[in-house]
Amino acid sequence: MKGEWDRYFRGKCEESLQLFYAVADKKEKETSAY
Repeated sequence: MKGEWDRYFRGKCEESLQLFYAVADKKEKETSAY
């Protein structure tokens, strides 16, 4: 059970990290455009 939870939690973390980086990347592109 712990392995399942660990994998689920890690997946969630990676998901939010990717989202965070995507947003940060987008913001960076927007600011550099000006």
